[in-house]
Amino acid sequence: MNDAFSIVLKETAQEKDVARLQSVLEGASYVKAAQYISKEDALKEVMLELGENPEDIANEFASIMNAAIKANEDAIQKQKEAEAAAAKAREVLGAMPEKVVIGASGSIIKNVKSVIVPNTDHMKGIPAAAVAGIVGGDASKELEVIARVSPEDIAAMRTFLENTPITVEHVDNGLTFEIVVTLYKGEDYAKVRIVNYHTNIVLIEKNGEKLFEVVVDGAFLQVSADGIRENKAVGVVPYFRSSETELVLLYLLAL
Repeated sequence: MNDAFSIVLKETAQEKDVARLQSVLEGASYVKAAQYISKEDALKEVMLELGENPEDIANEFASIMNAAIKANEDAIQKQKEAEAAAAKAREVLGAMPEKVVIGASGSIIKNVKSVIVPNTDHMKGIPAAAVAGIVGGDASKELEVIARVSPEDIAAMRTFLENTPITVEHVDNGLTFEIVVTLYKGEDYAKVRIVNYHTNIVLIEKNGEKLFEVVVDGAFLQVSADGIRENKAVGVVPYFRSSETELVLLYLLAL
């Protein structure tokens, strides 16, 4: 029985050390032959076997992995839009909803449907993300709406998913990232719209009354909240605190 094995040397190995190792191996009674293959010769052999440079393969694999990581990070951000909108809508409604309608842009529907929602015991998809915000979310925790979820919350999420009508609809208003969550309880409803990133709430509405609104029209934003309007505003960043009436607006005024 003949067995063959390879010994990989460090690039810093000196020629005299390589020669000494080869001599020791060749002098061993259990070794028939020992052959030293340089890095350059080894690369040629691998290229003949694979048909291409292994470094190119490694670089391509790294690119694929980086793209996959980026796509997963983007999907998680889109999940957070659903969580944040649902948590805020639940707060505004003031009750546990009987029906949920979710409007989402195509990119959100495409990328979130098969991604696990963090802190939910492996639940997936837009409905799960919204339910996480409704049942276990804290609207005041803007960046981490469902950072603190108990086992009881997860059980309640599953029960809610199984027993509550939840509809996901496609919306196309020319925005890559957009989600609108509407929650219904009897004759009452609350609606929250988020665009671009998960803390950017541009609409809060309850029973036909717009409590807060940022009209998004391409690069132009017109703000209206408690009678505030600024037609010169070319950029507005709304920041919410504990309620929809406590907000700070940063205006970038046109000259």
